[in-house]
Amino acid sequence: MGDQTGEYHSGYVQNNWLAFCVDDAQRYHWLGDWRYFLLECDLSTDDTGQASLRNFQQQLAHHYAKTERGYQDRKAKYLAKGCLPCPWSDEPFPLVEQLGGTAAYDNWCCMGRREAVPVNIDDRDDVYPMTPDGERFQFVCSVDASHYGDYGALILLFYHPGLRIALQTFNWS
Repeated sequence: MGDQTGEYHSGYVQNNWLAFCVDDAQRYHWLGDWRYFLLECDLSTDDTGQASLRNFQQQLAHHYAKTERGYQDRKAKYLAKGCLPCPWSDEPFPLVEQLGGTAAYDNWCCMGRREAVPVNIDDRDDVYPMTPDGERFQFVCSVDASHYGDYGALILLFYHPGLRIALQTFNWS
């Protein structure tokens, strides 16, 4: 995520990282430039260097539409049954994979430029992003996005209470 739009990265909004300010009403506000998302970029110029990106952008739009349909299907099933039904088991999917505790070392902490969002990996069972001056972001939860649609990564959420910044990153398997 964000790997084609590096010129729009800033602060904690980096490759594989999303950042939000949390207001007093607990609402999240995007901290980046919307062009971080390739679909928000204007690629309508006749620049031949943009041709492959325009093609990728069209494929991405198709992927987004398919993902939205999968989400709407799961949402309808949730509303009908009161749970996230698992297609291969009688047990429903959990709404949240892990709530609280610590995040373990995996590919999420190795994606992108480590200097862009510093990650402390001293303890492989307690890995966390840090502010540039070394303050810890607290692990909040992880959610398996595939439970809410046809596929998806594991989403990890971290929060810094002093800065009121929420960070999301993704574990791709």
